[in-house]
Amino acid sequence: MAATMHDLLTIMIERGASDLHVTTGTYPQIRQNGKLTPLTEFEQLTPQDSQRLAYSVLNEGQKQKFEEENELDLSFGIQGLARFRCNVYRQRGAVAAAIRVIPIKIRTFGDLNLPPIVEQMADMPLAKVTEPTPSSISVIFDSSAAVVGFCFCHVAPSVLSCATGSCVLSRVCASTPASSRIG
Repeated sequence: MAATMHDLLTIMIERGASDLHVTTGTYPQIRQNGKLTPLTEFEQLTPQDSQRLAYSVLNEGQKQKFEEENELDLSFGIQGLARFRCNVYRQRGAVAAAIRVIPIKIRTFGDLNLPPIVEQMADMPLAKVTEPTPSSISVIFDSSAAVVGFCFCHVAPSVLSCATGSCVLSRVCASTPASSRIG
């Protein structure tokens, strides 16, 4: 069965995956718990399939910029589903895309099975979370989001959240947030 981007993103959300990878010569793949899982219910992607899927989330200006620069970073949303961060690039001469879900609901410390000390540290006037390595980025990012989310709702001083290319959508409770994208 030929894949549509909406089908792939819906499966990604339903299965709790963090990423979707669209690459020529493979099945579409999702990252679940740090491991890539091929979506074998769909056909392996041809160069035309990969381009069709990637271009389905781009507007005309974005398509033109990609054609000029061979790489494009963007975000987009699908109403009723989620928001996503996307990198479209060329790999072995074909269009490819890596898409990450932007969590709308920040998971709690309990959801992440973090030790109680993490919540205690987040309740202090200053909580510092370091930048992750690429192999652990999803786990560290979720942990960082949990700390920032807790601070938003439970710590009255302003919270400044800075991350290298990371995004969180959050409901603000007790704090005045300021966010900045670095890099």
